[in-house]
Amino acid sequence: MKRVLVVCMSLLLICLMSVPALAAGSAHMSVSASANQLYRGEEITFTLSISKVADCTAAGFTPSYNKSVFEWVSGTVLVSDAPMKGFDAGGAYVGYGSGSPATVSGGLFRFTLRVKADAPFGSTSVSGSASVKVNQAAIPASAGSASVTIVCSHAYGTPSVSNDLEHVSQCAHCGDRKTENHSWQDVNVIQGATCKDPGSKNVQCTGCGHTTTQVIPVNEDHVYSGWSKVNGSTHTRTCSVCQNVENDSHN
Repeated sequence: MKRVLVVCMSLLLICLMSVPALAAGSAHMSVSASANQLYRGEEITFTLSISKVADCTAAGFTPSYNKSVFEWVSGTVLVSDAPMKGFDAGGAYVGYGSGSPATVSGGLFRFTLRVKADAPFGSTSVSGSASVKVNQAAIPASAGSASVTIVCSHAYGTPSVSNDLEHVSQCAHCGDRKTENHSWQDVNVIQGATCKDPGSKNVQCTGCGHTTTQVIPVNEDHVYSGWSKVNGSTHTRTCSVCQNVENDSHN
């Protein structure tokens, strides 16, 4: 019986020694962007950082982004002193492998995209698929995402008249409409104002060219007659236009 037990233990030990070590745990790559708002034609850099992974022997990442929004510019591996495969010409894949297991954490890969000249405006996200090996065995790996918003560097055209108070201009890129008050300048006086009656004038908007007639308010330019004595302490005078009476004390 004792001999049978020894034989069984020996066979079990041989089996355990022949089975490769299993990888444990999981890894996550976070994606961070250098900006959260972009104009068409601008470039943006994304950095991939990996959670701490011990005994890592390989890691890879395949970017995923909207090809109607972005075009590939360049990419690089941030891990030094390790055999690596850089991003291909279209940014399809990047990876690195180490000759021996090592602990990795923090910045791993970085790539740059450019917003296309005809990219649609609005929010879009950049993510990807991750792969990690520990002791040459694949472990579960995930990747986050980063959101950015493509905004318009508006190019408003010549304003068009909306009404006598405002004009409207439209962006040639995104169609946004901007409403502003007219900016008036005098053209000519139709009828001058007096201290009795308002006048009128023609004005034109310097932005859209719209013309209209505006009222010139009544002024205080009275045309007085000479002073007349009222009594021993005051004297008076009357405007010949509006009949306004002004009294004052003798000096």
